[in-house]
Amino acid sequence: MAKGRRDPYPVPIVRPSRPPKPAVLAGRYELFDVIASGGMATVHFARLHGKVGFARTVAVKRLHPQFAREADFRAMFVDEARVAARVVHPNVAQTLDVVEDGDELFIVMEYIHGLPLSHLMKLAAKDGGIPVSVAAHIMGGVLSGLHAAHEAQDETGQPLKVVHRDVSPQNILVGSDGVARLIDFGVAKAVSQIHTTREGQLRGKLAYMAPEQIRQGVIDRQTDIFSASIVLWQCLANRRLFEASNDGELIYQLLEAPVSPPSLHRADVPTALDTLTLRGLERDRSARYQTAREMVLEIEKAAPVISQNAVSEWVQRVAAEPLQERDAVLREVGRSTSQPIIASVVEGTETVTVPLGASAVSTAMSSSDRGTLTDSQVSVDARWARPRRSLRLPAAAAVGLVGLFSVGWVALSAGTAAEVANLERSGRHSDTLLRWGASHAKVARAEPEAGDASNTPAEPIALDALPEATEAPKKRPVYWRPAPKPKAPAKPKPASLYKRE
Repeated sequence: MAKGRRDPYPVPIVRPSRPPKPAVLAGRYELFDVIASGGMATVHFARLHGKVGFARTVAVKRLHPQFAREADFRAMFVDEARVAARVVHPNVAQTLDVVEDGDELFIVMEYIHGLPLSHLMKLAAKDGGIPVSVAAHIMGGVLSGLHAAHEAQDETGQPLKVVHRDVSPQNILVGSDGVARLIDFGVAKAVSQIHTTREGQLRGKLAYMAPEQIRQGVIDRQTDIFSASIVLWQCLANRRLFEASNDGELIYQLLEAPVSPPSLHRADVPTALDTLTLRGLERDRSARYQTAREMVLEIEKAAPVISQNAVSEWVQRVAAEPLQERDAVLREVGRSTSQPIIASVVEGTETVTVPLGASAVSTAMSSSDRGTLTDSQVSVDARWARPRRSLRLPAAAAVGLVGLFSVGWVALSAGTAAEVANLERSGRHSDTLLRWGASHAKVARAEPEAGDASNTPAEPIALDALPEATEAPKKRPVYWRPAPKPKAPAKPKPASLYKRE
């Protein structure tokens, strides 16, 4: 090859093959990569597909296989969904659905584009910790969400008395929108639970438990306030409050060790924040805040005022790299689900598959003989199954019914056999309808006298509501068969083959 000329046949670039198709749950959720993993479950990116092309990114919580078949864990999983669904607040992650697929259970939640507070604390530690104003704003939102959970009611208005019991940095998601949301009600306690904790068992993270929770005393909303106060202390002081090499030493610190004010470890913490944080950590329950809302009001008075937009900018700046990685995953998820969902549409006795494109959706929604698209019929599929051929049947049926409606309408309005015969000669209807009009005309001729046919009304015909008229096909439908000729019927032929008894 001459120097400087381009190679007309360059070596193709070998790209990695696409990953296998994601699992589909309940015909409407596609399961993708893992967002996070805990001791009991993993959380996945997922894509919700609804009707008429609706799609939404969600998060799906999935029990680990070793727990999926255990009755206690399944009951606790169901409890989490039931309790979280009753707590509606901007600072609590919303639960959307519960899906059972085989032996597994899945909880579908709103996807929050952000990071756990524990991750943000590690990222911010390089710059001296979370700013005081940001920490106060985040924990004010968490306490507001806790108050909403504590005040939650059932459908009849009875208080559920929900206690989260696992308030920790890992269970607080701070979104890129600047909103902190409480997640994971997996070990929450409520009076309506179908699962109860066995005596002697502790639920939650030991380093964030209240003294009364360790002693197996009364567990109520003040237990959550103590745990939230530990998280607030750590955000302000930029270090762990209770930390030990073994559980025995950790329990001793929780029950007996004195708690220093956060300002001792960080000089820019206001005295008022010191005071309210230490009050939330009182081991004497009577000296502690009685409600989470009471503590929120104290934080708003003591902390520097900061807007949600300012918190959003801080999160996007500190967590720029992990959020960009999340964005890349979301784009890949979107590309994987960019093709239209395939939906099963029942047509008569045959089930066909058609793509839910714009034209197909409008056709399915506007025509009564297409069937109704239900959630259970929607499934992800790469096959494109004969949409044009499968749509011939309803089109031909619609034309035939429209022609029937037209002839019946003319007969009702004009009421003359001559006009029916003219319609027969015009050839604008199918052969079947022509025979029907001819037979109807013969019956009409036999009854009135000549010259009086125009004054004789035709017999009314009962017709069902018919779909909108469409253009007649050029060829006969594939299912059309000529009507068999009757063999000398013993009884006289009825006036109309379509008359209802």
